[in-house]
Amino acid sequence: MVRHMIKKSLLLFSVNISGRVFQYLYRVIMSYFLTLKEFGVLSASLPYQSFVLLFTSMSITPTASKFTSQYKVREEEKVFNIFFLLVLGGVMSVILYFSTGLFSQFFGAEFAASQSLLKILSAAVPFAVLLCICTGIFLGYDKAELVAFSLILYQCVMVFSSFVLVQYSGLNGATQGILFGYIISGAGAFVLVLRFRSHISIAASEMAKILRFSLPVLIGVVGLWGLLNVDILVLARVTTAEEVGLYGMASPTARLVFGFSVALSALLVPKVSELKYRGADTAASIKSSFKVCTLVTLPISITLAAFSKEILYVLFGTPQGYLSLQILSFGMLFYSLVFIGYSSLQGLGQPERSMGIAITAAVLNIFLCFLLIPYYRLGGAALATSLSCVAGFGFTLFFLRTWFIPKIYYIVVMLPLFLFEHCTGILESRFMTMAVYGAVGLPFILVYFYLSRTFLHVKE
Repeated sequence: MVRHMIKKSLLLFSVNISGRVFQYLYRVIMSYFLTLKEFGVLSASLPYQSFVLLFTSMSITPTASKFTSQYKVREEEKVFNIFFLLVLGGVMSVILYFSTGLFSQFFGAEFAASQSLLKILSAAVPFAVLLCICTGIFLGYDKAELVAFSLILYQCVMVFSSFVLVQYSGLNGATQGILFGYIISGAGAFVLVLRFRSHISIAASEMAKILRFSLPVLIGVVGLWGLLNVDILVLARVTTAEEVGLYGMASPTARLVFGFSVALSALLVPKVSELKYRGADTAASIKSSFKVCTLVTLPISITLAAFSKEILYVLFGTPQGYLSLQILSFGMLFYSLVFIGYSSLQGLGQPERSMGIAITAAVLNIFLCFLLIPYYRLGGAALATSLSCVAGFGFTLFFLRTWFIPKIYYIVVMLPLFLFEHCTGILESRFMTMAVYGAVGLPFILVYFYLSRTFLHVKE
């Protein structure tokens, strides 16, 4: 699992980064065609999409990959039992659809138009589940390249269709494009699964096993969703749509930090599950995954914090909200580590513990958001989420009964970036700012990774 796993992680990481680029392109396009108030309404509605993403990628995909990795050892014909998860997706779609009124009423009066957006996003759930069942099967068979293809297909269709539809349907078109992206990519991924030519064997007992494992995972996903999205929901209740729009620019930018941990976690669940299934020791792999995740994500956090004003200016044309990006860039570092531990517990067959960590951290975030946001606005939202992520990381280490010391000696090469930004600031244009800061920041990042290269490996 050493070099092979790192290569697969880097492939999925590159796909995750490209996905972030598509998400930014989506938001930039939407901000161009929508007013700041409409963009704020869209930003308040997108936590529904975030829940769909977490529900599928953090419950459906790991469940599918875990059982596929076990079935491929000697029971390959049972793989199609995993499509039973479509029933769970249908139930979740119905629940979300009929909950749209509650969500829209929670927001302020300016967000009344959000209900129609939420209904469209809830309709996308079954297709998102189909896509993630297929990507989970691909991961179980160690076909990361098929995962990459399916996800890139979704992003391309989503951005293109949103670009077209927002011009004709206005605000609703912004979410209709997301729906079309899931329909097309889900169908395409299913066709690829059919090409595996596995024998079909349906068993109620296997479906029951899959359901028993997936339910606590699903509840844990609700916690992960709350940990990431409660801040913007509370903002939408107590602040203006314009402020929510600004936070809707900073928050997804900070989420670039955990792109690598998402990729590594996707591979970690089936690998840890397979090692445990064979009776092998899993502790070394989990601990080294924590170390590698820290090594990769820390320089990204530092770069985002150092260049927060310039990054927001280049992407969205305004540096407002940069303080929340600075705070969240480090909060998302700890969220990345929570992600690794969360996935490790699932691979170990302990979804109840991962569920407990996620729910506890989410409840803490709710408390801190209502405590801090009325006084500190955007900064309070970012601080509440970041502190909750730190607490979640502590819970994760406790339940795994492990500790680690990352090899981050060479992070000192990144610290001059703060001095450079302080002396330079925002330049004359977005293009010049991007060119200068990219030319300066990239060499520092490359030097850091070159010096840290001997520590970038995951033990078996």
